[in-house]
Amino acid sequence: MQGRWRETALWTFFAAVLVAWLARKGITTYFFAEAFVYLGAYRDAGDSFLGALLRPHALIFYRPSIWAVNLAWNLIVPPDALLYHLRNVALVVVNALLLHRLLLRLVPDRFGRGVAMAFYAISKVHLTTIGYVATFSTILLLFATLSMFVAFCRWLERRRWIDFAVTLFFAAFLVFSKDYGAVAVVLLPLLAWARGAEVWRVMRPFAIPLLVLVVAYSGIRAWVAPAPGRGLYEPRVDARVFARKTIQAATTLANVSLFETEGRTGARGVTRLVWTDDSRGGRIAEGVVLLAFFAFAIALIARARPPLALVVFCAAWGALFFAPTLLGRNEQLYYHNDLVAAFAVLLGASVAWRRLTVAILIVLALNAEVSQRSMRYTWYEISEALWPLEHYRTAPVDRVVFLTDDPAKWDFALRADGHAPFVQTLFGRPDLQVRVLDRRAYRGETGALVIDVDVWIAPGFSRGIRRGAR
Repeated sequence: MQGRWRETALWTFFAAVLVAWLARKGITTYFFAEAFVYLGAYRDAGDSFLGALLRPHALIFYRPSIWAVNLAWNLIVPPDALLYHLRNVALVVVNALLLHRLLLRLVPDRFGRGVAMAFYAISKVHLTTIGYVATFSTILLLFATLSMFVAFCRWLERRRWIDFAVTLFFAAFLVFSKDYGAVAVVLLPLLAWARGAEVWRVMRPFAIPLLVLVVAYSGIRAWVAPAPGRGLYEPRVDARVFARKTIQAATTLANVSLFETEGRTGARGVTRLVWTDDSRGGRIAEGVVLLAFFAFAIALIARARPPLALVVFCAAWGALFFAPTLLGRNEQLYYHNDLVAAFAVLLGASVAWRRLTVAILIVLALNAEVSQRSMRYTWYEISEALWPLEHYRTAPVDRVVFLTDDPAKWDFALRADGHAPFVQTLFGRPDLQVRVLDRRAYRGETGALVIDVDVWIAPGFSRGIRRGAR
């Protein structure tokens, strides 16, 4: 067992280096209001921690377990962008460690475990989950899922009460994490099957506690937030949305991008070295890379023939976490975090054509590197543009007015549409009044710090700071 922990330590360190390098732009950027919506709910609840957990976000989301962790972080840790990014990096690395502990139990081949770890580490999804700090919740969900899996495997091996309790704890965390968090408990019998255990016998002690958790969440959710969703999050069956999001998920696995919405899906990979613009030729080449990757993956799995139970477990893991997101119209790369981990395990279990596999992984890593160098993620552009806020944090004012030609965009960035006390937290003034106004409709105001967001000039306060300057 000591040697297996040595292997875990080596692969975790390897993954940490790759993640830190490929997500370096995300680590060094700023953050914005969405990371503080939990603190907004806390203020709205009269500075009550429990009250905040019983309040739905925007009247549609109910995620008490996720909110508890995020709110505790908001309350304890200073509002420093680097600390938030390092938190995300740390948990991504912990997830790599947990993934390897799971691989030790599911993938007997050492080379296969290395393939899985490398695939996870070079995924371009980490740039978003680290740089877009508000997506910490998706890293947290994967952490809870992997922790539940590892604890459950330990329960199968030793039947210790502590492993049983840890499994139930993380199952509860997942059930209370979001509307479809309960799908995680469906994976436990599949994992037992993949481990060769007698499914009903090992699941019997979990049956009643898991049922109670699901019923409890459903009841509290119906009481606290009866609305199923609004706007982009309103559940809707749309074949075109299904197809588009499925293709986007496939591009995430291959570290490529086919769509013009690079603000959400990222820039192209190695094809950009030949087609530097967004020409049709570059998109076609990117599509060829995508098809080649999946042709290889399908052929590899067919050649290696991993155990059917393990294939079903990995497919269910990825599908159950990804499929519910198809019902909404919000397109985000971070939805694919669990899908990447599940696919990594499946690839690791499919050992064949070792040299070709290594070559494919190198291409995927190059895709991630080229993509992050030229990426135009919306979250990154907003984060970089807000760096000048650091220059105004000590301003002795009671009111701040931000002027812009795009008030909708900057109201979301600076106030999360009124749900987050972001600027108040930065300035250390909970009572600070913050408004975002259309420059053309502004008629002047005395006694307030007025900042032109589009050029970052505050008349009477400074000579002006160039937009995006640090």
